[in-house]
Amino acid sequence: MRSKSANRAIGQVILYILLAILSVIMLVPFVWMLSSSLKLDKDIFVIPYQWFGSFRWQNYIDIWTKIPLAKYVLNTVKLTLIVTFLQILTSSFAAYAFAKLRFKGRDVLFLAYIATIAVPWQVYMVPQFIFMRSLGLADKHLAIIILQ
Repeated sequence: MRSKSANRAIGQVILYILLAILSVIMLVPFVWMLSSSLKLDKDIFVIPYQWFGSFRWQNYIDIWTKIPLAKYVLNTVKLTLIVTFLQILTSSFAAYAFAKLRFKGRDVLFLAYIATIAVPWQVYMVPQFIFMRSLGLADKHLAIIILQ
């Protein structure tokens, strides 16, 4: 009969093996994305799939020279920082009000807030776009900031 420490060690080894296998499975799409980014378009979906082969490093040069990718990255960083700051600011005020203040209708308002979280973004995406277009903000960063 094995001791408790031996059983525990065997259990930990099995757990680590299982975690290692799951980690490899989770990394497969990332490796596929990287290997596909280095291939020609016609070579991406060939069957059987070739994970490694002739890599075309020119793809990365093309992406930085043919489109303004640096501008896109800068816009993404700018909007991410602004929206995150505004979300933290407004959410902290709301969280404080719900947690510390007692007022009439607080529970109903909180349930309404939680209910809006459950609605998928796709449901209200079109009305938001129509509203922003009517304000003339369809292609402006300000529209994204307002919607947050």
